[in-house]
Amino acid sequence: MCINLTDIQSQNPTIKLTNVQYGGSPGVTVGVNMTGLSVQVCLGGFAPTSDHQSIDYQGLDSLIQYDLDLTQWGGVLATLVPGTDVAGDIRAQLDPQLTVLLNSIFNAQSTHAAISKALADLIRTQIPGGRYSQITALQGAPGGASWIVYYEP
Repeated sequence: MCINLTDIQSQNPTIKLTNVQYGGSPGVTVGVNMTGLSVQVCLGGFAPTSDHQSIDYQGLDSLIQYDLDLTQWGGVLATLVPGTDVAGDIRAQLDPQLTVLLNSIFNAQSTHAAISKALADLIRTQIPGGRYSQITALQGAPGGASWIVYYEP
């Protein structure tokens, strides 16, 4: 199951970098804007919770996509070493940190609880009468497009 968030808006600048030293330039403060920001989190390893009242996930993969707007760098870009990939260098620093941040959010107990509750509520809407005493098993359909939930009334 994947969660996709698109057209995420951020403040301006999205990130403020301080004491940037690049290509022999003196330490400066620059703003970096992230535009076209989107996030995809794919959850996996679904199984009934230990109390058999809901479903939880055990693993996740995340992807953050964005464009960098470096127009606020102004004259700083002119002082950089020609032929360098400023955006690539920024991404190399940001991407791992953003992935860790996103994964920590989805690995937080509060997020597990919220998603587990939402899945339990969804299951209840699909069961005649909307009640079950426990979820006994979960089987994913080929391709992961749907699940079969086994339960006791």
